[in-house]
Amino acid sequence: MFPADAKIFVKNLPADIKEKEVRYIFSKYGSVQKADVIMWPGPPVLALSGSLETLQLTVSSRQKLDWQACAFVVYSTAEAASMAIRALNGIYRPRSSSPEPLAVMLARPGALPEPVQSGLA
Repeated sequence: MFPADAKIFVKNLPADIKEKEVRYIFSKYGSVQKADVIMWPGPPVLALSGSLETLQLTVSSRQKLDWQACAFVVYSTAEAASMAIRALNGIYRPRSSSPEPLAVMLARPGALPEPVQSGLA
């Protein structure tokens, strides 16, 4: 198991980013134990409970969803997570074409439903 403060949430990732690229970016700050990239239909928002906000979607056949990527990254230590947050939050852009820098913050416990956390979904 990892320390509670070793899990971070990342948004403003490019929609085509892969886990390998996320691991590469974040491994510069410590040992990455796990990196889960999640595709979300619209900007991902963490609720006060720590979960991703529930979306109510009504999509017509002519609408195109604007999928965005976010990620949960787990380090082996809280110090590594803190260093990554300080180094990347609001500063780093994974691609030169990225419109916004990454938003990197501590993840709250229970940020994803258990099936997603365990990779079963």
